Amino acid sequence: MKRHLQLIIIALCLALVSCQAAPDKSESRMDRSRLNIGAYILQPYARSEAHIKDLADCGIDFVICIDNDRAALDLLDKYGVGAIVTGVVPGWWGGDGNNAGTLKDRHPLSEYEAAAAAFEDHPAIWGIDIGDEPSALDFPYYGKVMERVEELFPNQFAFLNLYPNYASVAQNTEEQALSQLGTSTYEEHIEQYCQHIPADYLSYDFYYKVAGIEKDYANLKVVSDACHKNNLDMWVTVQVNSLDPEVWISENELRFQAFSALAFGASNISWACYTAGWWSNQVVDGEGNKTDVTAGSSITADSVSITIPAGKDNAHADFKKIDFTMAGTYTYEVKETKEDEEGITYDGTTWTLTVVVVDKDGKLEVESHEYVPTPEDD
Repeated sequence: MKRHLQLIIIALCLALVSCQAAPDKSESRMDRSRLNIGAYILQPYARSEAHIKDLADCGIDFVICIDNDRAALDLLDKYGVGAIVTGVVPGWWGGDGNNAGTLKDRHPLSEYEAAAAAFEDHPAIWGIDIGDEPSALDFPYYGKVMERVEELFPNQFAFLNLYPNYASVAQNTEEQALSQLGTSTYEEHIEQYCQHIPADYLSYDFYYKVAGIEKDYANLKVVSDACHKNNLDMWVTVQVNSLDPEVWISENELRFQAFSALAFGASNISWACYTAGWWSNQVVDGEGNKTDVTAGSSITADSVSITIPAGKDNAHADFKKIDFTMAGTYTYEVKETKEDEEGITYDGTTWTLTVVVVDKDGKLEVESHEYVPTPEDD
């Protein structure tokens, strides 16, 4: 993701002139005059200084869904990355719709007031997460919650994210989706948000690899139209991970999602998920290591067993196919693993394969490859 997003962010900033003018939010810690890039979920195993420097170096402006971890917040502030913090005020997720319309009964305003009394501010905290994907049945009360939270937390904005047009999961039936949305149509869901929620932005997520391009573009149009009509910033969360663990999101798919959102006027684009949150193939794995999303080719460590037929003194072996997703110079180390087979002579040489991939008119080509012995250390 690091290489992919660096390229995308540069291009997105160049294209920002086509976006709608942002509402005046001069007192926000988030610079709303420009495009901001966010990332969902920063687990504890990815909160070292090296990890957070990597996050900043790849162009991430803010993280969403991080708890009030003061050491991590100090590092985020050091590297100029903001945080939308979860767990400060009562959490809420619309989910399957069973709790629709019950927010007011479950979380009175006094709970938000108590949370504010216990809160200690930090310069890295840009926003307070107040909920995810609520039903429209809760919008009238959420309007009061947002107003009160922004009074109680004067240095932060209240962050509320909405369902996509397929609601909580792409496999929903139409009836299930509507029961979760709390309205008869998605257009009405968005209209009611604009009517009841006193925000100057509209945020939603959409994962096109599970719901499809047709729904994606329909969702973009509905939200874009509402944002233009009501002078709201359009914030979109797009997909960098995978529901299917065997599938990785390619660089072109990252570009497609980002540029599609920009074409409809998005002024904030967030990626889900950077570390473990939901699904598979995050940017950083559970051990804190970068995954295949961060590289330009999908090859990982590979081994090949060679069987030498009777009467022969050598054999041929093929490694798996290397798929390149971006231009660059790639190096691979090839060596034999010495075992204790009698009658076999092992070659102790380590070989280096260098492949140069270039972009010619939008098409990747292998310009050259070289296979040479690696010099031994003195």
